[in-house]
Amino acid sequence: EVAGRLWTKTLYGDPPFWVQPNLGNEDVLRGVPNKRFRDNSAQSATAEIRYNFALALPFIDGWLGKDWQLAAFAETGRVGDDFASASTGTLHHSAGIGGRLIFNERVGAMRGDLGFSEHGVALIVKFNQAF
Repeated sequence: EVAGRLWTKTLYGDPPFWVQPNLGNEDVLRGVPNKRFRDNSAQSATAEIRYNFALALPFIDGWLGKDWQLAAFAETGRVGDDFASASTGTLHHSAGIGGRLIFNERVGAMRGDLGFSEHGVALIVKFNQAF
């Protein structure tokens, strides 16, 4: 399974910093910790390859299911004061690996991702896929 996403968000005016789009969170630029990059405009591109396999573990397979995934991902993103400056901004990169337990015929998922970047390492444990 191969998945990809292009994402952009631009705010106008003078929004408070906690509303500004950011890179370095649980779903966007996963290898950068603590929402490190934020500005009025942010852009990112993500590619992920997922390998599905069945593994029946005691207790887990009867309750949650036996469908698992291994994933590898690569991401890049940039921020700027507006869309034009973000489009020419410095690119920040991250990559990593992860595992997922797919609940009962794709009703949901629990994932763990380990992302690496020049800015650090981030471990993410969350319900549902990043995208």
